[in-house]
Amino acid sequence: MLGLDDREQLSESSVLGWRIQNGAANAGGYQFTGSGWAIERKVQPVVLAVYAGMARAIAEHGSFDERTREAIALAVGNVDGCDYCQAAHTLSATKAGFDSAQTVAIRAGRVDFDNKLAALVTVVREAAGEVGDVSDATWENAVEAGWTAQQLSEAFAHLAVNLFTNYFNHYARTELDLPAAPPLEPS
Repeated sequence: MLGLDDREQLSESSVLGWRIQNGAANAGGYQFTGSGWAIERKVQPVVLAVYAGMARAIAEHGSFDERTREAIALAVGNVDGCDYCQAAHTLSATKAGFDSAQTVAIRAGRVDFDNKLAALVTVVREAAGEVGDVSDATWENAVEAGWTAQQLSEAFAHLAVNLFTNYFNHYARTELDLPAAPPLEPS
């Protein structure tokens, strides 16, 4: 268990990843922007190794494009209430081609601009909110929208890496050191 001083040190180190200087860093195919992802001696190597292994597996074996990966990250970050991840992935999603309104819609689970993406976002939001459980109706809707069982299985890997970073940011109480994600509009 971390003591309060230990947790504050983790938060000060901005946790998981690599310090970004003048732009972006790349880890296992995931592009990080902003200044918040920092690797420092305060973070145990096992934490970084687990993350790097997950990111490397996705980079080597994953098939989703950057927009799909960022949509998953936005959805999971919102369900988990990770302000840091929502802010970081809003920046990344914008670079991947989403506009601000689309990033808000993805985070809110109201994707009305792409039916196929909406079905996948619904799957990952439900899985994140229901401890991995996805209803048959949600799964079938995603299949009918054009996702294969293999792609829906891959979505779980993306869900897992995002849960890992979201939870660690909560655990370490990472301070937001980049622009906050835009607020969600009431439904």
